Amino acid sequence: MTNQEIFDDLGEMGTLMMLFLEMATADGECSKEELETIFESAANFTDQNVEQFLRNAIRVAKTLSFEDRVSYLNVGLEFFSEKFSAEMKKSILNELAKIAHSDGTIHDNESSLYKMAVRRFTA
Repeated sequence: MTNQEIFDDLGEMGTLMMLFLEMATADGECSKEELETIFESAANFTDQNVEQFLRNAIRVAKTLSFEDRVSYLNVGLEFFSEKFSAEMKKSILNELAKIAHSDGTIHDNESSLYKMAVRRFTA
């Protein structure tokens, strides 16, 4: 599946959900606290049913390798960087940090994903 096909399937909000989901699972598991934080975080960006976006992001993520997910998220972050205001990008980074902190531990993979987002948003 190409990055364009993934975006056509997920859209902006689904891509954001995939980013949040990747942060929550970066340590190899998704805790109850991380899942709750994903829902709270996503609700800050839409008034639509967050669950549908999460289900779609999970469905797509399961079909992709880790490398393909990272590649797609890099492209998605670049898209967000060009499209969103500085305030919106800061909000996304804040929510990523909340998700990473929600299980009480910041893992190396979470830190790496956060740094990738910062680089894309400040490039």
